[in-house]
Amino acid sequence: MNNFIIGDLISRINVGSKGHLKSIKVLNNKISLNIINLLYKNGLIIGYKFEFDFILVLLKYFKNKPIISKIKLVSTPGKKVY
Repeated sequence: MNNFIIGDLISRINVGSKGHLKSIKVLNNKISLNIINLLYKNGLIIGYKFEFDFILVLLKYFKNKPIISKIKLVSTPGKKVY
């Protein structure tokens, strides 16, 4: 279940950055919030806002190119990588 939450977050960020979206909506849960907070502290996103059941993530661009061009999930349910 955790890999589904993380995988969903990563795929939404990848699709949003390729589509040059200003923001994306992610389900509000503890795992997603920790990852989004880590991205914010490292300067990879502008910020985030809380909406009802979602977190609105504001994506960051530099000279019309996304800061996050691609994020890849290394561990999968069948192959754990530590």
